[in-house]
Amino acid sequence: MKNRTAMRWLLLAVLFPVMALVACTYQAKDLPVGPEIESAGLAHAGGDDESDGIGGTGLQPEGDGIGGTGMLAEGDGLGGTGIIGPISGFGSIVVNGIHIDYPADMVIGLNGQTASTKELKIGRVVEVHASSATGRLAARRIEVLDAVIGPVEAINRQDGSVRVLGQRVYLDSQTVLFSNLDIQGVLKSLKPGDLLRVSGLHLANGSLVATRMEPADPGVAWFVAGVVRGLDTDGFSIGGLRVKRGAVWPEGLRNGSSARVRGERVDGHFLAQELSLRADVPFNGMVERLVIQGYPRPATHPDALRIGNLQVEMPTDAAIKDTNLRTPLTLQRIQLTARIERNGDIRAERITTIRLAPAAVMGGPLPLGNQPSIPKREIKWNRTPEKSLPKPPVLDSPIRRQRPLPRPSIKRQIRLERPVSVKRPMGLIRH
Repeated sequence: MKNRTAMRWLLLAVLFPVMALVACTYQAKDLPVGPEIESAGLAHAGGDDESDGIGGTGLQPEGDGIGGTGMLAEGDGLGGTGIIGPISGFGSIVVNGIHIDYPADMVIGLNGQTASTKELKIGRVVEVHASSATGRLAARRIEVLDAVIGPVEAINRQDGSVRVLGQRVYLDSQTVLFSNLDIQGVLKSLKPGDLLRVSGLHLANGSLVATRMEPADPGVAWFVAGVVRGLDTDGFSIGGLRVKRGAVWPEGLRNGSSARVRGERVDGHFLAQELSLRADVPFNGMVERLVIQGYPRPATHPDALRIGNLQVEMPTDAAIKDTNLRTPLTLQRIQLTARIERNGDIRAERITTIRLAPAAVMGGPLPLGNQPSIPKREIKWNRTPEKSLPKPPVLDSPIRRQRPLPRPSIKRQIRLERPVSVKRPMGLIRH
């Protein structure tokens, strides 16, 4: 009996590992392996002309976590992740360094209206509600957020800005432009009355840094989005545009509200025909994590910051990376990763400076960009009716042509870096 019992235990000891190995092998056949396995029904969209990396630079965004933070999307739970920022690449879409899949026939939002995925272009700012699917993020909802659509009112070639429907719009070397022009080429081609469509991020002072600027379609409704200021019974202001009260006037409108307005110019006033408010907390707090790009502004207390209308608590353990300590944070375009707590508080987990504000805002020289400044062909702009133009449309400052400076040699450059002091001989001084 003892020998038979020992034989049974020995036989079970041999069989258990074999059975476990067979079970693991069987399960592995049914599981997707590797990042190349796509979510069911999802497709990569985009053309070859805008699919070569971040902003057309050829640099591939970090794909091993949310915004290069190393935090995988799998832990988002049912709430998902809310992402706001400019599109920087395709092959899915890439926003804030994050790859997001979406169905090819998905209906998206465009400034509060429905549109197709053809509106997804490099440089356009989007708001994406995404959730995890097989280790990747899949879009539940995408909305394109334009900043202003309307006529050019003034051009300032000195600081690289234009005024569009009352909004001061700055260009920098990362702005996606048209017809392979650089900043000066675009400014030279523009005239008051030309219709523009601008995507971008607002600075703390209400002006705009364009991430994409292009001609607007003829007949498009004029549109502006921004923070409400100077509210009274007659209307309010967004940037430098005074919006006159129309038939629509939503409840809850107040100074500091984030508003979107469609309208037209009537008797010298911009009359609101459609007016809607955006929630102070993006996605109405229905997400667990936020990844947002923008220019912050001061909050109600020093241990917090505001980005848009969103106030974010700054705990001591938040990771702050690559910020410029010599430059005010309000002049730095940051990428913020934050988590929404159960009590509704929003706590920062990571802040990274993407770039500084345009040189003109910082008080430096205007960048010229990398593209040729001479257009290869004449640009035919869509025009707004002359009777609707603000009078008179003038340049903010006169055009001054500067002669090109001779390029110094390397030796001369080294000498110029040293401070030079000139001493006048006493004998040459005349009394």
